[in-house]
Amino acid sequence: MPRNGFTIRMSGFKLTALRLHLLGNFELFTPDGVPAPPLPKKARALLAYVALARSRTVPREQLAALLWADTGDGQARASLRQALTAIRRTVPAVEADTENVMLAPAVSAVDVWELEAMAGETSDEALERALAAYRGELLAGLRVDAPEFDDWRTAEAERMRGVAANAGTLLVRRLGDRGEHARAAENATRLLVMEPLREDLHRYLMQLYVRLGRPADALRQYRRCRTLLAEELGVQPDPETEALHRSIVEQRRSAPPMTAPPAVLTSVRPATPAEAVADDAGETPDAREGIVVIADLAGFTAFAAGQDVERVHEFVTSYRDGVRRVVREGGGLLTNFIGARVMMVFGAPVAHGNDASRALRAALALRTELARTRPAGGESLAVRAGVASGRVIAGREEG
Repeated sequence: MPRNGFTIRMSGFKLTALRLHLLGNFELFTPDGVPAPPLPKKARALLAYVALARSRTVPREQLAALLWADTGDGQARASLRQALTAIRRTVPAVEADTENVMLAPAVSAVDVWELEAMAGETSDEALERALAAYRGELLAGLRVDAPEFDDWRTAEAERMRGVAANAGTLLVRRLGDRGEHARAAENATRLLVMEPLREDLHRYLMQLYVRLGRPADALRQYRRCRTLLAEELGVQPDPETEALHRSIVEQRRSAPPMTAPPAVLTSVRPATPAEAVADDAGETPDAREGIVVIADLAGFTAFAAGQDVERVHEFVTSYRDGVRRVVREGGGLLTNFIGARVMMVFGAPVAHGNDASRALRAALALRTELARTRPAGGESLAVRAGVASGRVIAGREEG
């Protein structure tokens, strides 16, 4: 069945709806709902990339460079042909001619498309479905020996997490404002699975539990928050969280219930440790005094949603290279890099005596890197950073 110069190879399947899941594990379902036979890793990567291009054609040369950059041009083209053949022998999911590849019309349902459509609606029901549709990180567990693809996947995973988190935050705030505390708490719990380090959301859920007459659950939520912050960031809860915890404990000891309304959610990012305080009760192994910088790009989610995926990938790659250089020149440690969000540590594991000034210079230097790499259409992007001092657990450099 020709279309725009393409030919669909049917491989025994009728031209009906194939379903592709990219959130969480890669899953491809045949028209009768049965999982398709497993594809090779790079065939899965190719199909995912083409699916997120939607109806646009993707040049063969671009796909070859994305997935087989470490081989010669001839070998890369041959490997691309093999991957396309592997897909076609399984399901009619792609169309190709001598120059381009695109998703076949037989693929009529992709979970990423559905999530984005629901997140763009305004009803509570649509936002709730969008939050529920986020089954996990994009292409979780799919790692191929192709750095360019891995960088693209990381940027897209961060974008999709942001889309779902924005929808969930709007929903939870709206439900809480209307007094639907039980439904708000249920969805806040879902959102915390996606964003476990959002301290503002932990506080919000604690207060929702109090409003529901469940102070014991509120205290358990505080302990969960405290443990996560200590294990993942090496910091303690901020003063606002500690004050809320003390208030709940005191109210539980007295007869009158706590009547304060839930706090307003203001962030769709994991909370930075800018107001974190050191733990005076003891030290964890390998903990030492350090300066932590967590920086994000305000406006990145909106920018990425409105741009071509290749342009977003090019920008993120260039910006990351600049951030790595800033950290390296400042003698710091890059401990986490997810999408456009970065966490840097200075003074651990190696102290320099002026780590506070090094951290501040690095945070300011990120603005220069953004100015250097700022893409067309990214005028609203801005560096947002938090700096904290305290006891940290030095970790392995990532990113």
